[in-house]
Order: sequence, then structure tokens, then C-alpha cells
Amino acid sequence: MDYLNVEPITADDEIGRIIQILNDLLCTSLVLLGEDRTCMPEFFLNYAERIKNFEVKNDDVWVVSYPKTGTTWTQEMVWMIANNVDLKTGEKSLHDRFPFLE
Repeated sequence: MDYLNVEPITADDEIGRIIQILNDLLCTSLVLLGEDRTCMPEFFLNYAERIKNFEVKNDDVWVVSYPKTGTTWTQEMVWMIANNVDLKTGEKSLHDRFPFLE
């Protein structure tokens, strides 16, 4: 994954020291990605290639929101509208009907 420019976290600067504290609290490893040094959990690297190559279609509908702002409710409503209120298929898990990238 050479396109990512993955950089391990070091305690050499203030950002590194803060992130190291987060690593300890979250019990997960964080890495810095790209030229802008975006901080991501290391397990993101398992999915980075799939996300990069994700096929976007002209008729895709995106729900973009902040946490705790009604995302699940909005996803449910968008799915129902896009699927002509198909209550039978709507009984399946929202996770199966509406992909979610976090």
C-alpha cells in the first residue's frame, strides 16, 4: 500500500506523545497516514485498499452525519424511500441493507 505513506507513531513530537497516550487508553495501535499525517487505527490498513477501490455509482445515495444525530433513523428512512417501502425486505438487518463506512 505505497499510496498511503504509513508512518508509525513516535513520541518525538507533541502530536506523537498525545497519540501515544490515546494508544494506551484505547488499547489499539494508531498510525499516521499520508502527507497530511491523518491519524487512524492500525487495523484501518486491513481495509484501506478496499475503501480506496470502492466503486461509486451515479445513483448512490450517501448519508453523512455526526455521531448521535439520527444516522440510523436517516439510513432507515432513505432505504425505505429508495426501496418503495418494502417492509418485508426491511425486516433484514440495516447493516445488511445499508453499507456503513465509519
